[in-house]
Amino acid sequence: MKRIYLATISIMSIAVLSGGVTAAATPILQGNTENEVDFIPGNEEEIDVELPEKEPEVEIDPIDPEVTGPFTLVHVPKRFDFGTQVISTGPGKSAMLAELERLSDGSGTAPYVSFAQVLDTRGGHNGWTLNVDLDQFTSTDATLNHKLRGAYIEFQNPQIRSNALDPATFPTAPSDQFNHQTIDVGTEGNTLMSAAPGQGAGLSTVQWGNQTLLNQQHAAGEEDILNEAIWLHIPTGANPQATAYTATLTWHLSATPGN
Repeated sequence: MKRIYLATISIMSIAVLSGGVTAAATPILQGNTENEVDFIPGNEEEIDVELPEKEPEVEIDPIDPEVTGPFTLVHVPKRFDFGTQVISTGPGKSAMLAELERLSDGSGTAPYVSFAQVLDTRGGHNGWTLNVDLDQFTSTDATLNHKLRGAYIEFQNPQIRSNALDPATFPTAPSDQFNHQTIDVGTEGNTLMSAAPGQGAGLSTVQWGNQTLLNQQHAAGEEDILNEAIWLHIPTGANPQATAYTATLTWHLSATPGN
């Protein structure tokens, strides 16, 4: 009992000498720093075509180098050349000759995939739609003025590319169960790429063609290299004249979001 009493007196003495009991301070192990950044639409951004394929190294100019962002059509295919075909009474189809782009080293041209590209730096992520109109294939002989009735262009295996980090925000390319899409002559508003709300920000590309195959054929010295992702179909009964026919694909970029 005495031992307990003496210990109590000892503690009380220390308390009196130190001026009272003081609780130990709790250490601070965490702090916060607020961060903020504001973004505005890229109105003055210079437009460069982003190449969907890195090899070969080519140079492709935008549709209009003077145009800046934030919402514009950057590139569309320059020309679909379906070559020379033999007149037949039955249906026919022909793949397009691959587009030729100039090589960066100035050594000439090389076959390259066909593609369309959209820039959207508006910052609203509201979506958009890229449509095409296809008028009639009409003979270049003015005295004939003949049209290829029932012709259509077929796009196969479209590939979507985007500089977005989240694949869920990529636009889409409509196609059927075989991953094909057809554009009939004389039609308008055919969608080739679209972005729903939340999609399509940054640079978006729809591409047709296999660049590896084109490179292999070019390296082998082949001529008239075909891009077999784009075809012209001529139905039975179109009965073309022995002359050239031309048509125009007109591309329209709309701020109306896709579905």
